Amino acid sequence: MGEIKSTLDLVMERTKHLTLSKEEKHGQKYLEFEKNLRGLTQKFQDGFLNMGQFRKKFDSLQKEHDLDGNKLLSDEIVQRIQPGQDNGFLLGLLKDICGSDVSGVEVLLNEYQNEMLRLAEKRSGKIKENLDREHFISGSAVIPNLETDELWQTGIQEARHIFDWQLGHEKDRLASASL
Repeated sequence: MGEIKSTLDLVMERTKHLTLSKEEKHGQKYLEFEKNLRGLTQKFQDGFLNMGQFRKKFDSLQKEHDLDGNKLLSDEIVQRIQPGQDNGFLLGLLKDICGSDVSGVEVLLNEYQNEMLRLAEKRSGKIKENLDREHFISGSAVIPNLETDELWQTGIQEARHIFDWQLGHEKDRLASASL
């Protein structure tokens, strides 16, 4: 009787003559580096690594794959920067490890936070005025629920769109500066 072979055995038997070209090997090494860098950056962003640990692991990752990963790291960090989130750790990485000037991004993110606060105060005031005028509800205990207000949602979407556009230009500047 014949031998029963697993699927893996069959695949290995049929592909044993195939080898990767130098370009394919480099491409695989690059993709593996990119994947490991993404995971390393996520660990840092989640607070599992401090700056020193990140730097050490990043350096060993570059040596292991024989690649200069500063451009990739810069691109990965820039993609993760989002208005309305705490981007301090990411900006610190860009500044300390990549040597990028992040002042433009910091200014934009601060402007975004200030604009959101200003819009929230303005809309809350209008909602309170409407409640007082139309329903005679007033006082210090009245706190408008902005999350359910359609005008508020529309306003923050418009503001977010504008800031995303501005931030996109600043991210492009950072990406081109790291070339």
